[in-house]
Amino acid sequence: MTYPQPPVPDRESGVYVPHGAIYDEVRELRKDVTRLQTQTETLLDENRELKQSVSSSERERLVMRIFVGLIVAVVTTIASTFIA
Repeated sequence: MTYPQPPVPDRESGVYVPHGAIYDEVRELRKDVTRLQTQTETLLDENRELKQSVSSSERERLVMRIFVGLIVAVVTTIASTFIA
């Protein structure tokens, strides 16, 4: 009769896990969690960069709209003085 082996501490986390297939599965899941954390950090960094570029392009659009509005106001004023 074989008896199950006692759990052993995992070197990475110190958590007790059983030997064999479950131990391998836990190790793979930890690798997946690490990979997903890395991907999440990368996506958050990209999101911050996109937000910054969007806000700067919105500023550029606003400045251009103000600039065009000023040009239209000046041209309208000049044109109305020549017409009158």
